[in-house]
Amino acid sequence: MKTVPFACLLALCACGDSTSAGDDAGTKPGDCPAPSAETTFFVTDEGNGSNGGNFGGLDGADNFCLAAAMRAGLGPKGWRAYLSTGSVHAKDRIGDGPWKNSRGESVGDNTSIHAAGIAKSLILSECQRPITYSASDPGGRGAHDIMTGTGPQGELQRQFDQNGLPNGDPATCAEWTSNASTEVAWVGHSDWDGPDDGWNTAHMTQGCSPSALAATGANGRLYCFATD
Repeated sequence: MKTVPFACLLALCACGDSTSAGDDAGTKPGDCPAPSAETTFFVTDEGNGSNGGNFGGLDGADNFCLAAAMRAGLGPKGWRAYLSTGSVHAKDRIGDGPWKNSRGESVGDNTSIHAAGIAKSLILSECQRPITYSASDPGGRGAHDIMTGTGPQGELQRQFDQNGLPNGDPATCAEWTSNASTEVAWVGHSDWDGPDDGWNTAHMTQGCSPSALAATGANGRLYCFATD
């Protein structure tokens, strides 16, 4: 994944970068209502296109969040992608909160979102859209699988071993650097309906390629939290 030039971000990505912004329908003028200036949490309206699960690592994923925020007219705010790796837990990347969604509604702080979750009615894109599953478009607008690599407590989730226990390799698309069909990632559901179907943890993907992600309802969307 390419690094988004900061000058481009300041211009709300007017210069364009199809690989960093994803290859789906995108954020169009008039199609993305201005979010609340208080927005500090959103799920990305766009996916990662042909890059699948490859964001260029955590830094690239943070840039993906930053690009989405800047396109929507939000400031830098220290955006962080809610992702775990073998060396860092998602909960430790995003600060303490509390956070507000793109309508300015409170979604909770770091403690509450990992104890009670985030109400699905509050999980909105930067364009104030709920992201709900659609069987007719599971790899596009209906992609409700959100990349996390994370368990319910905000910590790294591993692949299942031969005994059916999550003791295998990290389920993180090779630390968010791979779009191979042989890698997998753990995802949450933006329209979750617990207790075994959570906003940050629901199931593994079939792979990290675009087609493998789409097979379970994913397209490389991320949760983004502001740390500033």
